[in-house]
Amino acid sequence: MKINEKIYSLVNKISIIGILIIIGLHFLKIGNVSFYILFLFFGLQQIFDGLNKIELTQQKDSKEHNKISKKGVFDVICGLAFMIVVIIGIIRKTLW
Repeated sequence: MKINEKIYSLVNKISIIGILIIIGLHFLKIGNVSFYILFLFFGLQQIFDGLNKIELTQQKDSKEHNKISKKGVFDVICGLAFMIVVIIGIIRKTLW
């Protein structure tokens, strides 16, 4: 369980750093950075943040932790929605 927490935390930090770097590159007009990549990182961050919340709530039982678990499920759903929208956007951009 502790290994999973470290992995979720590490992936979360890496995706946040990726988001900040991509935003910086876009606004500094360095390279042709697409917002699709930004939303991919954001979706990954949401998914792993939600999985981390769900993992933590499975270790403890109470009403407050149950609310956190619901937020974790919502984060995972939002992250998956971001990923699906980005994939559809990339496919549309490449095909048309």
